[in-house]
Amino acid sequence: MEDILSYQLIITFIMALVWALLFLHKPEVRREMLVLSTLSLILLPLSLTASSIAEEITVTLAQIQFIDLLFIFASAGIGGVIFHEIFGKHYHRLPKNKKKKASEQSIMSQYWLLRLIFLLLAFVWTVLLLSIFFDLETPFATFIAAIFVVVYIASHRHDLFVDSLMSGAITAFLVLIGGAVAGLFFHPEGLTSLLLVAGALGLALGPAYEYIRRFELV
Repeated sequence: MEDILSYQLIITFIMALVWALLFLHKPEVRREMLVLSTLSLILLPLSLTASSIAEEITVTLAQIQFIDLLFIFASAGIGGVIFHEIFGKHYHRLPKNKKKKASEQSIMSQYWLLRLIFLLLAFVWTVLLLSIFFDLETPFATFIAAIFVVVYIASHRHDLFVDSLMSGAITAFLVLIGGAVAGLFFHPEGLTSLLLVAGALGLALGPAYEYIRRFELV
């Protein structure tokens, strides 16, 4: 049994189950969940190579397990929409910014996915830089990088600050619950790292989609 299951695997399956329940419960957030989870699955594993930059990055990427990818996928999707779900929020597009030209706003609206990718790339690169130059372990670097993202978004959209904090806290709390369940069967290991990564994804991705697409939550 222990050869099949593990402490992290149980936590990851619980997070994946929560992801599925959220996806089925509220059709409005399905696009956001799929976009954030998919982009995170593609981009964030790059940050896992940070501690091995001096070695062969391809080897490090090959060592990333399915369970790690599933945890990132589930945590990113949950972190992006958990605030909506728990507090019953809905999307409402912000009024047009009169200071910006109509053509500029149209471009921003059309290329929102590209802008979201750039934001996630900036997040990943911040993780890499913190890991390399400050010799931080990846989970800690990820959490600090998420704080930078929050500060940037909140400086432009103060209304999304609570979304960010609550998304990070609730996503981490779900991992904590998963850890308590897994702890009934296995000795706890790596929980701190999972909490930091999940909390970071909630902090950074909770308001990211709304910020890029100029949505407010009411």
